[in-house]
Amino acid sequence: MTTKSTCDRLLVGAMDFGTTYSGYALSFRTKPLKIITNTSWVAGSRSLLSLKAPTCVLVTPEKEFDSFGYQAENKYVSLAEDGEHFDWYLFRHFKMVLHNSEELTQDTIIEDIKGRSLPAISIFTMAVSYLKNHLLQALHDRIPDTKQSDVHFVITVPAIWDDKAKQFMRQAAINAGIENEQLSIALEPEAASLWCQLIGSSRSHPEEGEEESDIGIGDAIASVGTQYMVIDLGGGTADITVHEKQADGTLKEVYHPTGGPWGGTAVDRNFMAFLSDIVGNGTMRQFTEEQMSDLLDLLREFENKKRSVTPKGNKSASSDKVTIKVPVSLKELFERNGSSIEKAVQLSKHGGRVTWLGDKLRVDADIIRHFFYEPINEAVKHVRHLLAEPELNNVNTILLIGGFAECSLVQEAFKKSFYKKQIIIPGESGLVVLKGAVLYGHRPRTITSRIARCSYGVKVHVKFDKSVHPHNKKAISADGTTVCRDVYNKYIEIGQRVTIGHTVSTISEPTSGSDTGLHFSLYTSRSKSTQFVTDKGCRLLGTLQVPLAVGNTVADKRVETSLIFGDTELILEAKQVKTGKMFRAYFSFE
Repeated sequence: MTTKSTCDRLLVGAMDFGTTYSGYALSFRTKPLKIITNTSWVAGSRSLLSLKAPTCVLVTPEKEFDSFGYQAENKYVSLAEDGEHFDWYLFRHFKMVLHNSEELTQDTIIEDIKGRSLPAISIFTMAVSYLKNHLLQALHDRIPDTKQSDVHFVITVPAIWDDKAKQFMRQAAINAGIENEQLSIALEPEAASLWCQLIGSSRSHPEEGEEESDIGIGDAIASVGTQYMVIDLGGGTADITVHEKQADGTLKEVYHPTGGPWGGTAVDRNFMAFLSDIVGNGTMRQFTEEQMSDLLDLLREFENKKRSVTPKGNKSASSDKVTIKVPVSLKELFERNGSSIEKAVQLSKHGGRVTWLGDKLRVDADIIRHFFYEPINEAVKHVRHLLAEPELNNVNTILLIGGFAECSLVQEAFKKSFYKKQIIIPGESGLVVLKGAVLYGHRPRTITSRIARCSYGVKVHVKFDKSVHPHNKKAISADGTTVCRDVYNKYIEIGQRVTIGHTVSTISEPTSGSDTGLHFSLYTSRSKSTQFVTDKGCRLLGTLQVPLAVGNTVADKRVETSLIFGDTELILEAKQVKTGKMFRAYFSFE
């Protein structure tokens, strides 16, 4: 695969916006493979093994941005210790609001860790703005004369997100000061696939920043016709794509993106549910509401501990018990009613396998392992079903990437379940998407075709045919013609292979008296039998208004509209037929 940049700006800066952690990387057009990642995130009082910052946003009582990442967590802890946090907002893991959010709009709200709400678009904008500014500052420290206009930005999103979620991220980036033409949206597993094409390819020794385990990854998927599955296991989701290597070095998508909410944050939820089993829901709710500083310390403690959990029987496991430091305040809250936490542990369903002494919780390692089994088993089951599809008979290699893929329990489960496949886990797999996103910014046309996850069409009126059309769809148009309204005119069918740049064009004329422009509405459906835009499952994706040319007649104001499919986002181009003036835009979600 050629690595020469086609970017027309000085450099590419990519932002990997994750459910749990976020980061950025960049490289210059002249040396696209020399990727610079930020490794200066400082955790404060706790040392966490992360090359990214937590995806946390702290908002002031006046609903203005204060800080991001470790700084946000640490300041909130300080505020909580002084009892001054009650009017502040701390948002964590908020990316998941965009996962399968069918009702996503500009007005969608999200809740902070106390259940208080703010508009989602505001919080996403704050996060993107912080990462953008941090990237620009790091760039300016290296090369003082650089400007924002020198950078082409790339933001990563899960491939399983629908079009509205992608549009939402683009809007957040625009609100953060990034121009439309200065921004690309990259699909996370696709970005990972691009990077894995290169690492270790035809080399016997690792280069700087490359792990020994990376040697030969590029060679394993380098042969023309090789089909391989990329499984991106992050904090929130498992995101899966399948690619095939082409003769010209590019990649084509073999199967539409798929996946589900089986990321690492499910382990955290299971841990909190485990504590609730012991102290009760009421005490746990009181703890999360009143002891914010201790809650964040507990979550950071568990983040460290869960990374050390190994499969049962693993020789590297030093103990069959896991010791977790638990804030004393949780024990004190429980014992206010005269109960003993030690006795409560003994009487719980975990009795005999858990002990609680002071601020130490000693837990049978099998209990901790059980926290992982639900998301791991769901992901494995889903992959097993995928590999049974006829289209995937030739998939013999699986790439496991993402932060959750670094977990040894995850790796063991996939190696055992798919022992006939070649399982590859790149070193520092949590950075694979980020580095691949930089490459995508340099060469976005490396992916040549994709499989449509849904059908796309527009609403039209056609001549009414009583033998075909239902009576309730009958209407009279402005010129007196009897028409059938709300007809779904399909452009792309679900499951259809769409090459990059696939274009559908139509000539439209404004209705009599129209002076503001043509309104173009696009609908999606996951059913092949959709006939009308009012059918169940057919949704309005978005609208776009195309300005009209100046003229006295309707013909003067004709517009040729072209929908461009196949890329990570839908694009509409409109040309005023009379003037030849072009307009290019992305759909705005409703």
